[in-house]
Amino acid sequence: MANSHPLESMRRLDFFYNPNRLNVAITRAIKKCFVIANYKVFDIKKEELSSHTEYQAIKESLEIFQKYFSLSTKIKINETNKDEW
Repeated sequence: MANSHPLESMRRLDFFYNPNRLNVAITRAIKKCFVIANYKVFDIKKEELSSHTEYQAIKESLEIFQKYFSLSTKIKINETNKDEW
């Protein structure tokens, strides 16, 4: 998940939240899969995105990302600078 900046993801919602992209990221592992991403990518707020022009077209994709995030194990690395990129 190379681009994890929320402002960039807002500009390219159709690409960034494409389920095929997530599929490629997580299905290549043989024994374990580590997805490194900013948690804010998965912290999808429907009320913030609902006014976006692409929202209806990607609504189902956003739900897939939320489901993946809810099923995953989270490891927090940098607790001291939560707001830094």
